[in-house]
Amino acid sequence: MFLKTLFLNEQQDALSSGNKFNQQESFSLDEFRNKPAVLTQYMVNCGYIGKLKFHNIYILFEHAGIRLKPNKQWLSLSCEQFNSFSPPTRIAFMHTELYGFVPFGARDKYQHGKGNMLIKLAGLTINEAKGREIDLSALVTFLAEAVLLPAVFTQSTLSLQQSAPDCMTASIKDAGKTVSGKFYFDKYYQIYQFRTNDRYYAATNKEAQKLPWSAYYDRYREMGGLRIPTVLRAAWHLADGVDYEYFRAGIKEIKYDIKV
Repeated sequence: MFLKTLFLNEQQDALSSGNKFNQQESFSLDEFRNKPAVLTQYMVNCGYIGKLKFHNIYILFEHAGIRLKPNKQWLSLSCEQFNSFSPPTRIAFMHTELYGFVPFGARDKYQHGKGNMLIKLAGLTINEAKGREIDLSALVTFLAEAVLLPAVFTQSTLSLQQSAPDCMTASIKDAGKTVSGKFYFDKYYQIYQFRTNDRYYAATNKEAQKLPWSAYYDRYREMGGLRIPTVLRAAWHLADGVDYEYFRAGIKEIKYDIKV
């Protein structure tokens, strides 16, 4: 099955099987009164309070790039993604052509409590990663992206605590797993970084191990009446002190509450 078809089918499955909600429910200050003050300010300053609470997002990226190893050059690619907050779901699809003609693509997801990374080259599967380490890594990536899907912050499966004036610790539970990380806020109460120790890094021919990992959120601007970060980056903090940034992309388009 082509990866794009797989991505679309899994997205439809999420839309069809997801929990049903009151489509007229809005974000309110009341549901944030017992949450960290920095998060409340984030919701206010970014324009969410009083807006309808969306339950999923579709993102089309632009100027996306990936580095497959720390010493490799950046590879340009196309990228799109779907996230839904209940049950926690994240499905990303990336593709490009190596040397200008060899199809290369990946589908990375967290769905039904499981993580899975599937990579194909010229239509052939060259790697499929799954198992507990992938499940945990995929779940904490979903948590990191609550920045773009803030209904996640309202869920009872989340534990939130303000750990510093500009920092909030968050833990999420799903399918018997718990992962956590820290959100960092700038002087405008915009989230600019998420950092965790609950993601697994697998170097070539080496066993996967937990390493610090960060997601970065830059260039906030208004889109659809909300202030959102329009540049996303991801990096590993390697044991030798090197920050291996391996993904970056701009948001070209974002859609809320897409339907089956």
